[in-house]
Amino acid sequence: MSWHTTQPFTPLATIATAPIVYGIVQPGENVSAGVPFVQTRDIGGVLDPAHLDRTTDKIAAAYGRSSLIAGDILIALRGEIGSSALVPESLTGANISRGVARLRVSAQHDPHFVHQVLSSTHVRREIDSLSRGSALREISIGALRTVTIPTPSLPEQRKIAEILRVWDKAIGTTETLSSLKQKRFRYALQRLLSSENWPRVTLGRVTERVVRKNDGRDHLVMTISAKSGFVAQADKYRRDMAGKSAETYTLLRKGEFAYNKGNSLTYPQGCIFPLRQPTALVPSVYVAFRLDPELNANYYEHLFSAGLLNRQLAQRISAGVRNNGLLNINATEFFDIRVPVPPRPEQDRVAKVLDSMTAEIALLDRKIELLRTQKRGLMQKLLTGDVRVIPEVVPEEEQP
Repeated sequence: MSWHTTQPFTPLATIATAPIVYGIVQPGENVSAGVPFVQTRDIGGVLDPAHLDRTTDKIAAAYGRSSLIAGDILIALRGEIGSSALVPESLTGANISRGVARLRVSAQHDPHFVHQVLSSTHVRREIDSLSRGSALREISIGALRTVTIPTPSLPEQRKIAEILRVWDKAIGTTETLSSLKQKRFRYALQRLLSSENWPRVTLGRVTERVVRKNDGRDHLVMTISAKSGFVAQADKYRRDMAGKSAETYTLLRKGEFAYNKGNSLTYPQGCIFPLRQPTALVPSVYVAFRLDPELNANYYEHLFSAGLLNRQLAQRISAGVRNNGLLNINATEFFDIRVPVPPRPEQDRVAKVLDSMTAEIALLDRKIELLRTQKRGLMQKLLTGDVRVIPEVVPEEEQP
């Protein structure tokens, strides 16, 4: 649907009751008892004073023009450009960094409504189109002031904001539940997989290395993402990076594992995932293997994902990262790592519990995504005027 509207459009500079400004240029070292200030990394969710860095009273006072009051709207000028946050009462008197803009709306506009509009797809797209730079993209204060948003009457703004907050509450409640389930899952991982009573053997004893090469047939070229496991290379890089080199790629079959020696924040010692597709071609630098069929593959998938091999991997990785970004560990060293081998009934029991927990988390995450999609659709209709809301009319005798 194109962005058409029966509502008037107004530039952000016009709805502001004070100039749109950025804040502290050099906040200095973090001062535990100082004045909190918001940085770009803090924007995108609910602002929590406990998670903010702080600066001295002297520095904060020098940038008094960008101090905050409840209802101010903060917009990221760099990083996740255009993401926004609403300032709560608890952050009155706080400040912002240079990468953050403060928008203080006039009494004719509802800050909750404006905040919702700024998170809409259309406005985020407009902000992105106005940003400049290559390695470090940024939108200037001047460009931000020109961004326009629909501005229905104040009562209608308040009604729209009230409706959208209902969706936000549902999303927030589900996110909180998902977060709690994930914490419970991480605890269960450590408790169920860390028994010292189980025999331990080298990975090489319970696996067989896969060195099967490309057979020339039409197989999907895949790579391993630390967050998502196996993903199509064309999806991750927006194009197929393999080219001629795919002839040397390893051919994996469903259920076989691969160890990606690339380090990441999630897996500093590399990550191990099983293939869920029928077949795939993966880079030959991956260490590919299949488990002994007598073992429960789901149990070992959880073991690998929990990072319980990280200490052993770190001991075998020499001199950090190579020029190609891969960790210095060879296949022999990798297969020399020792893994627990509990009795098969115990493997099955643990895998069943953990599988059930991951399925529950996946359902919650799917619900969150559906709620967000539904909210975006509703927002589109409300902000364009395709669906109009009727504000509640207060009877004259009840008006102050």
